[in-house]
Amino acid sequence: MTQATGNAAPASSRDGTRLAALLILLLTAAVAFTWSHVKLLSQDEVFVLQTDSVSSLRELIHIQRHYPISLDPPVFHVLAHACTKVFGPTVFALRLPSILGFLLMQVCIFFGTRVIAGPRAALVAMAFPALT
Repeated sequence: MTQATGNAAPASSRDGTRLAALLILLLTAAVAFTWSHVKLLSQDEVFVLQTDSVSSLRELIHIQRHYPISLDPPVFHVLAHACTKVFGPTVFALRLPSILGFLLMQVCIFFGTRVIAGPRAALVAMAFPALT
């Protein structure tokens, strides 16, 4: 009898884990985009939309430096401004950077947890933020 050495999982197990992670990510994206489409804008989001739909990036930076309406980090405003330029001043454009950031967080949690605790724990850890 021979025993497998090391912590290497079989290739089929790794592929199954990656497929499950991709399915969790796609399900999270589908739910997030659907929920985003039906949820009304909050007052804070209206302020962000008002700030980020200005005509230029220079004007956006000027607003944020001198009389900010919305107090989110500048990188968020730059990303939301870029999305409003591409998709127009819509709810989708406003919420897209946040949704993409959440999906990126799930991917990072998956890979980080997989290294520390293994593939099954990584799937649970990846799904947990979407379930809360």
